[in-house]
This record gives sequence, C-alpha cells and structure tokens, in this order.
Amino acid sequence: LPWHLLASVFIPGSIIHLAVSLATAALALTPGAAGLAAGAAHHLPAPLLAAAGGDVQSAAGQVLHAVPTAVGLCTIPLIVHPIDSTVHEVLDLSARPVLENLVDRLVAWEEQLLRQESAEEVYRELAEEDGTRDLSAGAVARGSAALVGALLFPPALFSLSGVIDQLHA
Repeated sequence: LPWHLLASVFIPGSIIHLAVSLATAALALTPGAAGLAAGAAHHLPAPLLAAAGGDVQSAAGQVLHAVPTAVGLCTIPLIVHPIDSTVHEVLDLSARPVLENLVDRLVAWEEQLLRQESAEEVYRELAEEDGTRDLSAGAVARGSAALVGALLFPPALFSLSGVIDQLHA
C-alpha cells in the first residue's frame, strides 16, 4: 500500500499537476498562442467544431485549454519508470527493513515455540542467513530521511504549481 500510494497517486499526480501548470503558464506567456489556437480551430472538422462551441473563437479557447491537459497526459509515460524505481529505493531504505525485521522476529518467536529454543538465538540464525537487515542508527536515519523526502516531494511540487498558477493568473 505505501508503494502504491507513493508511486501511483501522490508523486505522479504532483508531477503531472506541475507539468500542466507549466504548460498553462507557457501558453499564457507565448505571443500568438491565441492565433495559433484559432488557426487550429479553423481546421477542425465540422462535428468537432460544433462540439467545441460551434464557432472558431469558442473552439480556439477549447484548443488552448486542451493543450496543457495533453501535456499532462504526455508526461505519464516519461515518469512511470523513474518514479517506480525511486519509490522502490525509498522503501528499500525505510519501510522494508523494518517490516522484514518484524517478520523475522515473528518467525523466530514461532520457531522458539516449536523448537523450545531461545527466540534471540533463532533470530540471530535468521539474521546470519540474511545479512541485509541493517537496523543501525545510521540505517534508520537514512531510511527515515528518504521516506520523509518522498512524502514531502508531492506537496512541494503542488506548492510550486500554485506559485506558477498565481504568476500567470
């Protein structure tokens, strides 16, 4: 669930929102954008022209509104892999070691009950078999920093988008 929320909802939504804000601002600052949109609207087939307002001027406004949306949609294939791999790295540094440690402790407790051995002895055996469970203070600090950074990234992008929206409004 944490991976899905970060990789599929929070981070992509903030990046796409920023791309749309930048495209909207760029259109607002581009001289002649309205004329280009009117030219594009003039060449729309009659059914599309009718759906876009019925006249070239209304359709031109629809074209201008559609461009930032198209830019946002076009960012999706570009951001999927970088976001997925980054979120994997963040969770590998933060949540996964803690959860794996918890599972190891539960397995050790179960083994202790079954074998009548010390839970710490069984846990040490598990840790020796899989030496990837680094829960030192440094590892916990790195993992915490990575997770906090990942959680703060989307709101920072939304705030930046808000600033951009206010600048061209």
